Amino acid sequence: PQGWRGQLNGENTAFCRSTESLDHASTLITVQVETKLNKKASDNFEIMIANYRERFPDLESTSLDISHFEYRSTGRLFKVPSQFYEYVVYVNPKKRGPLLLRVAMNTGDHLATQDELMAFTLVVRSLVLLSGDRR
Repeated sequence: PQGWRGQLNGENTAFCRSTESLDHASTLITVQVETKLNKKASDNFEIMIANYRERFPDLESTSLDISHFEYRSTGRLFKVPSQFYEYVVYVNPKKRGPLLLRVAMNTGDHLATQDELMAFTLVVRSLVLLSGDRR
């Protein structure tokens, strides 16, 4: 997105504002390749929720209405008010394929601004599975 820069790390990518470094970003967007735990991305979310609840008993999780135009996707906002906010969308580029794309945005101790949500949405909607990917 405009005003943001990305850095590749193997199959994964991280984005931060162009005025910040990845190590000191106030808001960080990551794209990771994950293996589906089952046929549904919601299974991956259930594992995330269980792991978060162990560390944060006051965790709140709500549906997030950000989607990809072509691929199935599902999103959630995980938060512990005044502690952390993480926006996560799983994008499923192949219905029967073993991989999911996980896009996450961590905004620290504040809800995302309009600009941050727009950048996050643009990253989610920009994902394309290249036809040469044989997984």
